[in-house]
Amino acid sequence: MRIKTPKAALTSLCIGAALVSSLSVAQAASLSVAINQSRIISLSEPASTFVVGNPSIADANFASPTKVLILGKAYGATNMIALDASGKVILNTNLHVVTHQSNRVSLYKGSAKQSLDCRGDCVATIDIGDDTEIVKSLIKVTKDAHDLAGKAAGGDN
Repeated sequence: MRIKTPKAALTSLCIGAALVSSLSVAQAASLSVAINQSRIISLSEPASTFVVGNPSIADANFASPTKVLILGKAYGATNMIALDASGKVILNTNLHVVTHQSNRVSLYKGSAKQSLDCRGDCVATIDIGDDTEIVKSLIKVTKDAHDLAGKAAGGDN
């Protein structure tokens, strides 16, 4: 028995396939950037708009119409969308801001956690889940060092 495909169904199938193929061009595998680091992404065509879903997690700046600098600001996941001048989606992808796991060490004293960044010598750093008192101490030391550097440079800090 032979089944005839109606012309309308065949047309719908072709349009659907075209939409799926255009979406796959605009979609990209999820990207990651390390916290406090920047990454350059290249777009397939010039963009006029670039949006980061949650700007507290990452920031984006145009380096050129086809290059965007992404800065990881806080741990987490968000999305990024790039549009051309006519509003066509060039990029729509997930972004994950991650840590430098290979250099990070967590030190536990009972239930208190302290994070260390160990590239050569280990230096105290702040990470999610760190003990509140340790974090407050690191913030104070950092602020004091910043104030001292500002005074040495002749600033009013």
